[in-house]
Amino acid sequence: MSNTASATTTTIDDNDGNNNSNDDNTSLTSAHYLMWFRRDLRLHDNTALAALCERARDNDASVSALFFLTPEQWQTHDMSLVQLDHIARTLPILANDLHKQLNITLHVQVCDSFSDCVDSLDALCAANNISCVMANHEYEGNEIERDAQLSQLLAKNDIEFIRWHDQCILPPKSITTNDDSMYQVFTPFYKKWRHTLEVSNIQLHKALAIDSNR
Repeated sequence: MSNTASATTTTIDDNDGNNNSNDDNTSLTSAHYLMWFRRDLRLHDNTALAALCERARDNDASVSALFFLTPEQWQTHDMSLVQLDHIARTLPILANDLHKQLNITLHVQVCDSFSDCVDSLDALCAANNISCVMANHEYEGNEIERDAQLSQLLAKNDIEFIRWHDQCILPPKSITTNDDSMYQVFTPFYKKWRHTLEVSNIQLHKALAIDSNR
């Protein structure tokens, strides 16, 4: 596994470990989707993963999964050793669960920075005829900028990049005053938050397995 952005031009293998052949009419015509895991390294109640699996089942599409290791970016963000240890321990579990429960293979790529991730994912989509990428929102500044760049890049090739609110119980900026401004005092904010939660249709999202014969 290379630690450069260019490494992601390698095609994603199918379930039996062989690259898709150009003389396979089924593989040429079937849709291929990509789940991009970020800090949401789980199957249970993963909004983007559940939505992508549902869409893939409806459209008879194959699904691959991806996670980027970004050591330089993590160092810039002062990521703790505890967080790194959590990622190292969780990735093998996630890969095993995806394969056994959903028939999805997780691919891990090393990119030093978020900008490298953008180029790598764009190349990966082009090399594997991926038409739709789904992920859960990340709300920090560098992450927002990264996703905006990727969205523009993928749009040029008519590739959908769909993000879902998953990290918070209620999406950021969904709790505002009557004039749509942000609350400056916690107590009225909390009361509005509780009321919104009580009347909202909060539900768990379950991902269903992809056809293992694809």
